[in-house]
Amino acid sequence: HEASILSYLSNKHSFLKCPKLIYTNHRNIIIESAVPGKELDLFTIDEQNSHFVMQSILRNIARLQEVELEGFGIECLKLDWKSFLYNKMETYEREIANIYDFDIDIFKPIIDFEYRIFEDIIKKPSMVLLHNDLNASNIFYDDKSKIVSFIDFERWIIGDPIKEFSKLIWIFMKNKHMQKAFYAFNSNFLLDNGDILLLKAYFYFDILFHFSLYNKIKNIGDW
Repeated sequence: HEASILSYLSNKHSFLKCPKLIYTNHRNIIIESAVPGKELDLFTIDEQNSHFVMQSILRNIARLQEVELEGFGIECLKLDWKSFLYNKMETYEREIANIYDFDIDIFKPIIDFEYRIFEDIIKKPSMVLLHNDLNASNIFYDDKSKIVSFIDFERWIIGDPIKEFSKLIWIFMKNKHMQKAFYAFNSNFLLDNGDILLLKAYFYFDILFHFSLYNKIKNIGDW
């Protein structure tokens, strides 16, 4: 999955700041080029540099969402986004119930909110290429060249552009300077009240995925 997207981006979209595919055997081996810098959470992001770093992240997201989708095949372009979300949520609920020795109803407020918001997605959103896992470990920053790159594309999907910002909230929980910089750049043109609710639902969607994937629960009250 990751090799296919890196091959496509390497051949047609070299302007995007991400690894280039060097080799894959299409089974279990993939070799990628290195990107400059270190993981974002290894840097001190303060009020002075947060605006530049956030601007660079948003610029790379914009480049990613401008990638032409014709090369992905008709099935990707025909994806019913609402059905995709519902199917994933049902899968996450089953996996959580199987993993954890407690009542799934602890997640009921989250699940009910998601279904209520997703039900209002009447029309298909503008589908774009999403990295779909932009946490601080997958964003690299080079302090010398000031280049921001994205790595680890194994969870890429084609979907609603607002979904891409849901993992950035995980960064904001640890760094208020990054949060402030994000809203300074976006408040005038990106998010209306409906988008904010949708972004919150996508954040909850990621929480369900996180708990279905890892056999542990920490600080559920914080989430």
